[in-house]
Amino acid sequence: MTVLSLPGLLVPLAEPGWWVLLFGFARIAWPFSSTVAGGCP
Repeated sequence: MTVLSLPGLLVPLAEPGWWVLLFGFARIAWPFSSTVAGGCP
């Protein structure tokens, strides 16, 4: 993969649905990864 082909791959993914899915996954994964990194109680 080259740097020039990267924007071409990101443009089709830059849809509102993909952003909502990405942020939704981040909101779920961030606290979970933070808990694992901090140590499970």
